Amino acid sequence: MKRITPIILIAVGLTACGTVQAKTNEAFVVDDSAPATTEAPETDDAPYTLDDFTIELITLESECFDSAGALVTVEPDLYIRDGEYPGKATLVFEIRGGEHTETFRMELDGDGYTTNEEMIATATCSANLTAVPTNLIERSS
Repeated sequence: MKRITPIILIAVGLTACGTVQAKTNEAFVVDDSAPATTEAPETDDAPYTLDDFTIELITLESECFDSAGALVTVEPDLYIRDGEYPGKATLVFEIRGGEHTETFRMELDGDGYTTNEEMIATATCSANLTAVPTNLIERSS
């Protein structure tokens, strides 16, 4: 919203007759519609953090052994901010929800990545497996 604030400037001067004259009628516009900010704008070239990666596990095979648990074969499916990683890196991740937390890695190279199918032992047939990125290691091109 623009606000007009009148400012009256008074200049007092003496005329030859000794009377006082005043000058008025100056005004300016104050634009207070856009609030001031001290935050830097977010850019697309900001460094990548672990929050920029999401890994979903696709179950390829599951062998259930009733009370003995199960063996589940999964393949990590990676989602990256902006759809690709600008350069080469190793993304280290953990698969949680099995009998043990296990650590794996995948190699990133631009819009592609390489990974392996992983076999995870679980305590029950209905275990919920999740993958969590834990480290990003930059590689020289």
